[in-house]
Amino acid sequence: MELKNEIHRLNRLHRLIKMCNTGSPDELAHKLHISKRHLYNVLDNLRALDARIDYTHSDYTFYSLI
Repeated sequence: MELKNEIHRLNRLHRLIKMCNTGSPDELAHKLHISKRHLYNVLDNLRALDARIDYTHSDYTFYSLI
């Protein structure tokens, strides 16, 4: 069941980043029902797989550098 939940979270994270609608890290963690630390661990793991994800303070959102 845990793997299914993680896949669901990753899909939701992908959609939110694609729409540039993540909000602040605290808001995004809340939307995904995870801790802020877990969020940063997920983002670090994705970046280790060459995902180009960044954050803009002016728009308060994560975005993809495709």
